[in-house]
Amino acid sequence: MVSIIHFVTITILILSNIVPFSYCDTTGDAMSTRELMAMDAANEIIKAFQTIDAQGLSASICDGISDYKFPDMCMPDEEQGGKYVESDEDGNTHEKSYEDTRPTDGKNTPQGLESNEKFKGTRTGDFTGYKIQPDTPQNDKVRAEVCAASMAGKAFDRSAKGDTIYGDLAATTSWQYFGGQETGLFAQYPASIKTMCWCDKYDPRYRPWYAAAVTGPKDMIFVLDASGSMRDKVEVKEINENGEEEVVEKERLEIMKEAAIAQLNTATFSDFIQVVVYSTGADSSSGTCKFYIYIWYLHTHTNTHMCQLTCNFLT
Repeated sequence: MVSIIHFVTITILILSNIVPFSYCDTTGDAMSTRELMAMDAANEIIKAFQTIDAQGLSASICDGISDYKFPDMCMPDEEQGGKYVESDEDGNTHEKSYEDTRPTDGKNTPQGLESNEKFKGTRTGDFTGYKIQPDTPQNDKVRAEVCAASMAGKAFDRSAKGDTIYGDLAATTSWQYFGGQETGLFAQYPASIKTMCWCDKYDPRYRPWYAAAVTGPKDMIFVLDASGSMRDKVEVKEINENGEEEVVEKERLEIMKEAAIAQLNTATFSDFIQVVVYSTGADSSSGTCKFYIYIWYLHTHTNTHMCQLTCNFLT
């Protein structure tokens, strides 16, 4: 039941907060409409989990899920492998290229994608696409989340096409997302093909929309150790550019900074944040200090006042 609550909350936020730039060409309250649409998707998720609890993954709603048959947004096709669309400051779109080592003949490669002007030329399909976290075992937890997300996807599809009681107002919705608590599954409507870097790094559980849904407004205080001992190196496991796990040596300070920045990435406009650095003494950033810069340029020292000066200088 805990998982269900998380899914429902996330879906509500997705439709009410993630699409602030959608336009409306009919009368009505757009935000209220999206909240009601989100409740529709949430109800589909609840019913899906209830069905899975009662019938297991052999239930008809999970057809094909056990065999991992679903559109995988991290499996490119020949047309889009190594390519993506980027928008400049003027809103113009440009196709960019990069070295993409992924195969383009995957069994789950999304099919039938077409350029969509609504999404600035991005190739999309009128169905839900999925992204499973790297190195995630193929187990029932993943299958259950994919199955539940597919039910939310049906509600997303109805809303995007205006095939609901909300009519044309619902159809103005932009991207619609689903984030899974248990395994970090990400689902999106409409589906699109993602870049290799995005697929390696993106986890919805570390995004602001997800964190806000799970926690609500919060006060965050980062207490960071900048003493000399943070120069010590330790062995950690990382995924290299080839997608392989390797053991590397990193300073404890670097590990701490990466963790702090990852948490900052979950912050929203409703959160209050303060950063405190300590060594022989303690200091905090000023009200005008950019926290990312403050943390990124943090170094070990015996005079904490140096960190404050660095921050103010870079602001």
